[in-house]
Amino acid sequence: MKAWFFIFLLFFQVTATSAQKKNALKKKSEIVLYQDSITIYANIYMGKLPVFRKEDALYYWTANEKIQTTRGDYDGKLLHGIYKEFYFNNSLKQKGKFNRGKKTGIWKSWHSNGEIRQIARWRNSRKNGASLTYDVTHTLLRKEKFKDDLLNGWVIDYDRQGKVIKKIKYKNGILLMEEKSSPTRNKTPKKQIDNNVTREKPIKPEVRDEKQKKKTEKQK
Repeated sequence: MKAWFFIFLLFFQVTATSAQKKNALKKKSEIVLYQDSITIYANIYMGKLPVFRKEDALYYWTANEKIQTTRGDYDGKLLHGIYKEFYFNNSLKQKGKFNRGKKTGIWKSWHSNGEIRQIARWRNSRKNGASLTYDVTHTLLRKEKFKDDLLNGWVIDYDRQGKVIKKIKYKNGILLMEEKSSPTRNKTPKKQIDNNVTREKPIKPEVRDEKQKKKTEKQK
C-alpha cells in the first residue's frame, strides 16, 4: 500500500514539475513591445529544432525591442505563435499567427474605431486565398484573391452603396482583363421632356403668304 502511495506521489510531483516548466517556458517566450504608439504582444520561437532559411521567404523577428522584417534570412529571435497589436486607446489593431517567423493562417486588422479593416489568409508569409477590405463603417470596398502573394482571380471594387464599380481579372499577377460599370445617368422621362420643350405654333397658309408679300414689297 505504501509502495503504491509513493509511486502516486512521485508521479504527481513529476507531472507538476513538467507543467511548471512548460508554463515558465511559455511566459519566457511572451514579449511586450512598444513601437510607433502601438503596443505589441507577441511570442518568440523557443524550440530547439533549427529553422532552415529560404531565400524567398519573408521572416519576422525581434531585436533591440523592435519587430524586424527581412527576406531570406534573420538575425534575432523569430516570432512564433499568437501576435497582437493594440492602438494607443487599447483597441485591437491587428491579430494573427506566426510559424517560426512566417505569417500563417487568417490575419485580421481593425480601424481605430473597432471596425474590421481587412481579413486575409497567409501561408509562409505569402497571401493565399481571399482578401476582404472594409472602410470605417464596415462597408465592403474590395475583394481580392491571391496565390503565393500574387493577385490571381477577380479583384472587385465597390462603392459605398455596395455597387460594383470595377472588376479586374489577374492570373499569377498578370492583368488579363478589366471591366468598368457604366455610370448611372438620371434619365428624364420622354413625356416630361416633351412637356418642357417650347413648341412654336403652326403658321396658317394665308398668314404665311401675307408675310411673304410684305417682305417682297419692302425689298422693291
